[in-house]
Amino acid sequence: MEKRWSVSTSFCKIEEMRKALDDFLKEIGNATEISYDCSQNLRLILTELSVNAILHGKGEVSVIAAECFDGLLHILVSHEESDSFDPKQYYDAPPPLASQNGRGIFLAKNLSENLVYNVRANKVLACVKTR
Repeated sequence: MEKRWSVSTSFCKIEEMRKALDDFLKEIGNATEISYDCSQNLRLILTELSVNAILHGKGEVSVIAAECFDGLLHILVSHEESDSFDPKQYYDAPPPLASQNGRGIFLAKNLSENLVYNVRANKVLACVKTR
């Protein structure tokens, strides 16, 4: 079943992120029938992508969820600027244990159906199962 809706939130600091994401996830739960397991995957994906945006980007972080099609939820996490990097290096294998970077992208990629960054790496689209 196709649904057209959207919810959004924004924050600048990690301290603001938790409440913003909790409220955001409640709104998603009200807008669609998401299973418990999928909502937990979504929480982890959103947390990892949002923390990355705060730590490596500049400006306010925006998160938008929209349009549930065929059991997939589309999530866009964006911020104004970021240092250029190639997120694909983290897609297929986790970084070495001593590395401080890359685990969040690896987790988000493996928990989502699709994860795509734009060229500037300041926007990432994740497609997440709802069932």
